[in-house]
Amino acid sequence: MDSFAKPLRTLATDAKWFARATDVRVLFVRLEGDLRKPALTAIQYQEYHADNHSPWMVLEDAYEKREHGWLARAHRLVKAHRARRKALSKAGIYIEPVFSDGDRPVHPFAVFATAVARILDAQRAPLSGVVIVLAPKRERMRQVCAR
Repeated sequence: MDSFAKPLRTLATDAKWFARATDVRVLFVRLEGDLRKPALTAIQYQEYHADNHSPWMVLEDAYEKREHGWLARAHRLVKAHRARRKALSKAGIYIEPVFSDGDRPVHPFAVFATAVARILDAQRAPLSGVVIVLAPKRERMRQVCAR
């Protein structure tokens, strides 16, 4: 049991530090398969850390040979932003939509980068920034958090 508990405690401590340290841009975590689900849960909980003001979005899309998964990730970002926008509007907080019709770049990574940029531009108080958790199910790299 301690073989699971110790790395998860370390991850939770590092993730809390990451949530506080807004100047830190990347937290890289490599795990064995058995720790994947509890580790993602520990990472996701940091969105609710008292010092955090950024929405956290978890993207589990795998690397794809053709376009490396960037279109799927961009689609999930936009979908998550739309859901967050709807929920925040009920609390009287308005954030901008991400895309307007016909306003999408052509290259898959450009679609993803544009979605991230638009989500950042759309943030309003009390939100600031965004944390994107890349957690591909298949790939050498298991989990990366990028602010």
